[in-house]
Amino acid sequence: MKYTQQGTITVSCRAFNEPERLRNLKQIAVKIIVGDTGCDIPAGKLKSIFRQFEQVESVQAKTSTMPGLGLGLAVIARSVEQLGGQLCVDSEVDQGSHFLFLILFTIWDECGRHLVGQGGYR
Repeated sequence: MKYTQQGTITVSCRAFNEPERLRNLKQIAVKIIVGDTGCDIPAGKLKSIFRQFEQVESVQAKTSTMPGLGLGLAVIARSVEQLGGQLCVDSEVDQGSHFLFLILFTIWDECGRHLVGQGGYR
């Protein structure tokens, strides 16, 4: 948000439907996508943005003069990793960036039992 003074920031969340043979039926994968039209990230710098204290000069000039420490994305990456999830980023010149988080959640009912599909327990 810091670098998107104009344009849009979008957040979407939906179930990620993996084939049943590739997943644990007691879990559901949730895909969270955060996109913005702010500063672009050069392709050669995409891997380094998740390192602590790393700041990347973007293709466009920053729209914020607020200084940063380079910790925000490092904290996000560590949190997603600790949840057993996956994180990836895509950035295009003049289009902005999209961050995708894929996190597994265990499905429970009110009684603390694992739910399986539409019809039953396991």
